[in-house]
Amino acid sequence: MSQGSRREAQQRGLEKCGLGFARTLCWLTILGLATALTQTPSPPAPTPTTPPLAKASLYSPTTLVIFNRTVPDSESLARYYAAARQIPLRNLIPLDCPSDETITRAQYTETIAEPLRKKFLDEGWWMPERDAATGRQSLRSQFHILTLVHGLPLRIADDSGRTPESEPLSGTGASVDSELATLGRAGATLQGPAPNPYHRSETPFHSAKMPMQLVGRIDAPSLNRCRAMIDETILAETKGLWGQAYIDLDERQPLGNDWLRAAADAWRKLGIPVTVNTQPGTFPSNYPMRDPILYFGWHSDQVNGPFLNPTFKFQPGAVACHIHSLNAATLRSTTRNWAGPLLARGAAAVLGTVDEPYLQLSHDVGIFSDRLSRGFTFIESAFASTNSLSWMTVAVGDPLYCPFPNPHQPIDPSRFGPDQSTPYKILRLAYESWGEGKPLPAADSSLFYKLEMASAKTEAPELMEHLALAALERGDLDDARIQFLRGKNAYQDPRDKLRMELHIGCMEWTAQERLGALQTFRNAAAEFADLSEAKAARELMERVSKPEGTDNK
Repeated sequence: MSQGSRREAQQRGLEKCGLGFARTLCWLTILGLATALTQTPSPPAPTPTTPPLAKASLYSPTTLVIFNRTVPDSESLARYYAAARQIPLRNLIPLDCPSDETITRAQYTETIAEPLRKKFLDEGWWMPERDAATGRQSLRSQFHILTLVHGLPLRIADDSGRTPESEPLSGTGASVDSELATLGRAGATLQGPAPNPYHRSETPFHSAKMPMQLVGRIDAPSLNRCRAMIDETILAETKGLWGQAYIDLDERQPLGNDWLRAAADAWRKLGIPVTVNTQPGTFPSNYPMRDPILYFGWHSDQVNGPFLNPTFKFQPGAVACHIHSLNAATLRSTTRNWAGPLLARGAAAVLGTVDEPYLQLSHDVGIFSDRLSRGFTFIESAFASTNSLSWMTVAVGDPLYCPFPNPHQPIDPSRFGPDQSTPYKILRLAYESWGEGKPLPAADSSLFYKLEMASAKTEAPELMEHLALAALERGDLDDARIQFLRGKNAYQDPRDKLRMELHIGCMEWTAQERLGALQTFRNAAAEFADLSEAKAARELMERVSKPEGTDNK
């Protein structure tokens, strides 16, 4: 369908269905934001010296904050977090445990599990009941969430003597976090994973009445980064999490790709622009991501690609996960594995595994993205996305973080004043009103008619890039090319202009136009040779020149 014919169909559909008051108000808000984009921006407001105090979460009274008394600053971080989340100070629990990231099973039992069990019993925090999942007697806690802070051990060493090749699921190793989720289960086996009764749940945890706790941790390579993560999640909840998503596929592994594609669809439903890398290899070195708020990818053992660029920085409140067996083997390094480096580069919440979980027992990032995008907290989304407890998973970041509260409730336009995130606000408003809850509405829908109008009025390159990515997902390569070129002309930052060319080259590569892709990458590398990000174009030139099937990781 030609662009003119599509617009005529969109207009007829709009006239046929009509607009209610709420949608009219939304459209007027979008027009107001669009007008603001064409005007000279006001100077930015001064950056506050202290983070805004978060509203008390529903979970604040039922969250315990656990710190290590033997580690300097662990208690101060616990108090900082409790103040930020309005968690009562009586909910802080000190432990005297090793400060090493990896501990033995005996150390876990003696210095972490048993002191906590004693505390729960002494305080009367447990209610006996039978575990529906196992039939065993268990204890349901009055507290829903345990937050471990920097200084607590990360993982329990496997002391089973097993050989992973012959007995892959019989080890006694686990993350401290996943093991603590089963603290109240009587007679739980130490070998292998235990079933997670909250897996795939669509019920808020406070209503689910589960014989377990949700356990997360505020941890990072440094204490300062831990404090910043708390501040940034509060800022994102207050101001909104605005930006783009980046998804990195690996066609060799269908299950993981299914998860990643589901994650992409979850974020598209909110109107978040999603770039999906379908080419061999991860995103290339120094790839110029713009406003990254979400990153999900795999399958490389060490951090690479855009994240090695010294100038790379996630947006405050960003959420990330690179699926790999040892992606969270340590949280104290800014260069090894993935979790620590992602946190060091500005991610506020990261999913990971401390040892080999086997793919089916790690986080399903599709389920995770669905729950987080629908208003669940970070920790609820993390536990809903894994089918096992007493195993390898960790959720690093503020457990109460809720970046998309009530995403499908009627929108209050007063929340959407014009600023540098205005194009993303236009997209969110448009998808809420005309997206029909779909990741990719029809090309002739009212949604794209409205967005094309807003794009023409504002000349906002972010809208053009989103329209191009949507066209690419539909398979309309001609429209995608037109929109990418419009975006290149409209963007002011040369790094963004480069990204538009990389989009086009990757599109050509996917369409089996390898010679065309090679020329596009070569031209981009020459045009933007002065940028460090031009390394991405040069790397893509090398990849597209290799025979098909070559490992580009």
